[in-house]
Amino acid sequence: MNIYITRHGKTIWNQEGRFQGKKNSDLTKDGIRDAYSLQVHIQDLNIDKIYSSPIKRAKQTTELIFSNRKEIPILYDDRIQEMGFGDWEGKLISEIIEEDTLMYHNLWNHPLQFSGCPNGEDYQQVEKRVYAFLHQMITENNNQSIFIVTHGMIYVTLMAYFKRLQIKDYPLINKKVVRGCSLTTLNYSNGNFIIEKEGDESFLVKDQITKYQ
Repeated sequence: MNIYITRHGKTIWNQEGRFQGKKNSDLTKDGIRDAYSLQVHIQDLNIDKIYSSPIKRAKQTTELIFSNRKEIPILYDDRIQEMGFGDWEGKLISEIIEEDTLMYHNLWNHPLQFSGCPNGEDYQQVEKRVYAFLHQMITENNNQSIFIVTHGMIYVTLMAYFKRLQIKDYPLINKKVVRGCSLTTLNYSNGNFIIEKEGDESFLVKDQITKYQ
């Protein structure tokens, strides 16, 4: 099985430095441009099926990337929608840091100590749904090429699974936030994942990357 993963394109809230979570913000012109750049980059790849988060920014990214290949089935799966940030959603990162510096610090640096922001999810809850998605995807798509469009924290959870890392090790992955519309490529065979490319953005216009959700 070949697996390709990307993150949704840049949004207005990304640009403003706001947490999104399960709320939505529309793609910027740069986000749309990057989705089309990825479309060109993968035009020669054989893709059998697409899995996308149903949140609008991911759904729009998916539709832009595959606007020239509408014959490929798209499955929208709630289990790969972004981590729920509850009361943080829509707030500026600067506001969140001012309100609860420790919780924000733990989110990125000490995930086992992150109990979830008010009315949001913790890492254990996210991991449970993402792993359920992966197990089903692997079982149902033997020897196929699968494309996944998701979000930043879900990307971290996916990569931890592929690398056999635990929640405590998440900072090893999220120390560099994966860019929207970059491409990660894996091969799965006999229970093993081989990562061929991780967060490749060589085909995208250079951009300033910051921590955002």
